[in-house]
Amino acid sequence: MGSVRSVSEVNARFLQDSRAWILMPRSVEVWSSADGVKYTKWPQAVVFKDDWQNNETLIDQLSFQHTDGNAGVKPIKARYVKVVADKYGKLPEGHLGYPYNGSGYIFIDEIQVR
Repeated sequence: MGSVRSVSEVNARFLQDSRAWILMPRSVEVWSSADGVKYTKWPQAVVFKDDWQNNETLIDQLSFQHTDGNAGVKPIKARYVKVVADKYGKLPEGHLGYPYNGSGYIFIDEIQVR
């Protein structure tokens, strides 16, 4: 971010269009660092429900807040923020890409750091 700043929230949007092999990630985590070497994992993480069969295009907005463990927001000092999304991997049996040994893609945009 150019310099160390107070950070309390990270937002990201994910797209799912299973017909185009674009699926939600298995899970998403946020990590932050003041020096770019030592990263700290935020307490909050998201695990997605495996919902590729609905054939609808979905957009899911995630919001991560850095907390103190007691449901209170606790800003931290950070210059670097990582959004780590665990890819879906091989497409399951029943998906139209399964016969082609296909793997799912992740589409993410509009990452905001506040």
